[in-house]
Amino acid sequence: MNKSEQIGNLAKALSIVQVCEECGKSFDVSSKYKHRITRFCSLPCANENYKQKCLENPRLCEIDGCAQKHKCKGLCAKHYQRMLKRGTFDLQIFPDFATRFWTKVNKTETCWLWIAGKDTGGYGTIIYKGKTQKAHRVAWQIYFGAIPDGMCVLHQCDVRNCIKPEHLFLGTQADNIEDMCRKGRNRSPELLGEKNPMSKLNLDIARDIRAIYKQGALSQHKLAKIFDVDPMTINAIVRNKRWTEEKY
Repeated sequence: MNKSEQIGNLAKALSIVQVCEECGKSFDVSSKYKHRITRFCSLPCANENYKQKCLENPRLCEIDGCAQKHKCKGLCAKHYQRMLKRGTFDLQIFPDFATRFWTKVNKTETCWLWIAGKDTGGYGTIIYKGKTQKAHRVAWQIYFGAIPDGMCVLHQCDVRNCIKPEHLFLGTQADNIEDMCRKGRNRSPELLGEKNPMSKLNLDIARDIRAIYKQGALSQHKLAKIFDVDPMTINAIVRNKRWTEEKY
């Protein structure tokens, strides 16, 4: 007889009966927990008791005067975020929007770089007049006033998160596209196919893919895994939409 069985037999012999602190139901401890005496007859009762204690005595933020619920490390969500971002619990109060705006800028010798939120294109963003706007457009409005309808704010320095007013100028969408092409930021036709350093395929591999698929030996998804490309790329190759002899 092992130790667990001995304890179980001892509990049965003692006939330990406990009253659940939550529902008041009597239960035999030996039949449920052979190695210890519990305060509750079941896990739901234990959970309910814990919830009631949390409601009666909720843990609050440790900052004086804050009655918000505890979130992490003794702080509520608001004070925890402030500590993460600024290293202080104090609320920063600015006299106006422009003052707050320029605190988010790192002014270097050349450009004024936006150091707050950015979009996927790398342009700075901020909520202005109830809408999320690009930071360089807001900088123009602060310095020079409203932007005429249909006009874009372009960069002379070609640094996307730069908001220095001297580096900005107004132009139409056509001017914006022309400026992009002049600075070489558009897709260059000279870098198509094998000339592109990011290309995973070449014309010979594309011929092999068509030949293998024509034989019916492998599916497009299996070919995509073998050559480490997207299945849609394989689909375009076998349909002669990409990597055709005429283009390359």
